[in-house]
Amino acid sequence: MAKRTNPLNDRQMADVNKAMHLTQNARSQFSLPIFKDMNSGRPDLIGTGFVIDFHGCFYFVTAAHVMDHHEYEQPLFYFTNQINRQHIQGSFRTSSQDVANRNNDQVDLTVVKLPAGKGCPDESIQKSAIPLDLITRDTSKIGDCRLILSGYPLTKYKPDENKKLLNTVCYTWMGKSISDETYRRFKFEKNQNLLIQFERKNTMGLDGLKGMMFPEPRGVSGSPVWHTIGYRNEERILVIEGFLLAGVLIEHIREGKFFLATSIDTVMEMVIDLHLSQDEVDD
Repeated sequence: MAKRTNPLNDRQMADVNKAMHLTQNARSQFSLPIFKDMNSGRPDLIGTGFVIDFHGCFYFVTAAHVMDHHEYEQPLFYFTNQINRQHIQGSFRTSSQDVANRNNDQVDLTVVKLPAGKGCPDESIQKSAIPLDLITRDTSKIGDCRLILSGYPLTKYKPDENKKLLNTVCYTWMGKSISDETYRRFKFEKNQNLLIQFERKNTMGLDGLKGMMFPEPRGVSGSPVWHTIGYRNEERILVIEGFLLAGVLIEHIREGKFFLATSIDTVMEMVIDLHLSQDEVDD
């Protein structure tokens, strides 16, 4: 078992326990697994997404390359409760419709306006839409913090065909914010993207213990990315008091050992554009 060289004192442990409690609440409450019916007759896990509640209208958000799997005859869907499927279709905005050049899309974002009164996840499955008061503004001003994502790795999807269960597992990663120098090196702009430190084989828990392994991150694209709210105490330890939605995960950059996310500011521009439009949304 991994050990700390400097054990946490009582106050540090209290801060850790508070952070763990907050993270547990944020971890899976808003993240939704996205499925597609395959020719085998069994739904396949495609990626992750989430729903924003904008003045009583619901907007589904995920990475554009996840929505590239959508087909008219086999639409992508998520569950709003134990049995109800919500197809992810309707009026939408996307960063690019050039699927062939998706690898060059550094925004990689799709927002779909769901049918009126439909699409909100139900508390019966411990899921919720994200309200506006949990969304940050101007991510370029995000500084010293931790960034958290919660998504559904494809390698952990183990459907039970006998019991007709899909058996998805939500995983959470908490990483450090990345230096401005790294943004410049990889040519990303903080007003458009967020970089989250990620080292799969060197995962550290909130208690400071190392040794855990994060799953291969395929499937977590489209996950909501949160930034911590808090402060550093006199010992320079980050005390976490809450979270705000900051972005959408779009890619794992192995070379730089970080995740790439698109700013929630871009998401909200699309949401507002859809909200003000008169496009009709079909069921």
